[in-house]
Amino acid sequence: MSAVYRQSNLKANVALERGTENVPNDNRYHLLVDGKPVQSFRTLKEAKEVYEKELAARNISTQVTEITMTDAARKAFLKDAVSGSYQSESSASVKVPKKSGARRYG
Repeated sequence: MSAVYRQSNLKANVALERGTENVPNDNRYHLLVDGKPVQSFRTLKEAKEVYEKELAARNISTQVTEITMTDAARKAFLKDAVSGSYQSESSASVKVPKKSGARRYG
C-alpha cells in the first residue's frame, strides 16, 4: 500500500493526490483538475512543478507567508493555550499562576 498524499487548492479546484479514493492506487501522483485526473507522475517533484504551473495559469499565488513570533509572544500564546486545558495544573513546562491570594504575615 502506498502512502497517502494530498495537496489541494479549493479556490482553483486543483489537487495533487496519491493513494486516495479519488485516484488509482498505482503508487503515482495524480493531478486533478475540477475533480478529474488529468496527468500522473512518478515523482513528487515533477508533480509539484505541474501543479504550481496549473495554479499560476489560474492566477492563484503559491507563495507561503511566514509569520514570525518573538519568544515573549510565543510563551504568552502557549501559556494562554495551556491554561484552559485539563493538564495545565500538572504541566511542568508552562507555569500558570495560582488563583489563591497571597498571605501576608507581620
